[in-house]
Amino acid sequence: MKALLATLPAAGADKLDAAAAPTFTRKEAVGEYVYLAFDLANGKTATETYHVNNNEVVFETATF
Repeated sequence: MKALLATLPAAGADKLDAAAAPTFTRKEAVGEYVYLAFDLANGKTATETYHVNNNEVVFETATF
């Protein structure tokens, strides 16, 4: 997950503490959909959602 956070688009990457290990507060998967919520240990929180079909991510959202 650290590597993923470090490669986020420039719009939010400079605001993240890439050295902080995220603490997941919620992980859910229902069918083809995944929801993740986590604390970044720098006072920020984040969420990610994924739609996975045939072992490929077809859509992803992220908020920080």
